[in-house]
Amino acid sequence: MRASFAILLGLCLLSACTERQYEDYGLSSDAELQLTPVSHPRGYGFADCFACHVHSNIHQVDGFNPVATEGARRATANGGIESCRGCHGSNGVSE
Repeated sequence: MRASFAILLGLCLLSACTERQYEDYGLSSDAELQLTPVSHPRGYGFADCFACHVHSNIHQVDGFNPVATEGARRATANGGIESCRGCHGSNGVSE
């Protein structure tokens, strides 16, 4: 019984590690980029954006401003998580 549980648990954990699809939130203006408790209810107040967002999947969809999206892709590639605040605000995290 214990071995069956371990196998089932292992399969569940492996299925959680599948690659996510590109993230597209359907934003239509720069004003919507600022994270708030309403717009970001499950992640507001957390400092580590990449705990939930897969770095390779963000800023891949052009959305409403392809030039800005390309700049954001470069910023996160070069500056990592610290670059998120520039567009998305503090996400409720004290400095």
